[in-house]
Amino acid sequence: MRVYLDNNIFVYLENGSLTISDLESIIGGKTDKIFFSASHIQETLEIKGETEEQRIERINIRLKTIEDITKGNHLNENLKNKVFEHLESPFEVINTISEVSFAQNAMKSLINLISEDQRKETRKSLGIDPK
Repeated sequence: MRVYLDNNIFVYLENGSLTISDLESIIGGKTDKIFFSASHIQETLEIKGETEEQRIERINIRLKTIEDITKGNHLNENLKNKVFEHLESPFEVINTISEVSFAQNAMKSLINLISEDQRKETRKSLGIDPK
C-alpha cells in the first residue's frame, strides 16, 4: 500500500507513541511506500524552540525522521499541476525551499489553492488510499 501521512503521524512516529507496525494494523495493510511532500517540510520549518539552536536541532530531527520513514519517496508537483514521485532527501527539499526568501509564503498559499477534487485525483493517480 502506498501511504501519504499527515504531519501529526510523523510526530507520533518520531516520539515513539506509534510504530510502523501499529500504523499498518490501523490501516489494515502493509506499507510499500510512504511519501512526503513540501507540505511536510513547510510544517517542519514552523517547529519552535526555546533558542534558535534548539529549533534547528528539532528541525533536523524531524527531517531525519521523515527521511527514515519515507526512504526519500517525495511527491512533487510541476508547473503544469502534474504530480510525480521521485527520490529526494528532505534535507535537499528544505534547502530548496529555504533558498528563495518568498518560497515559504508562496508554498502556504499554493497549498490552500488545491481543491478537494484535485487531492482526490492525485491520490487516485498515485494509488494512495486516503484511509
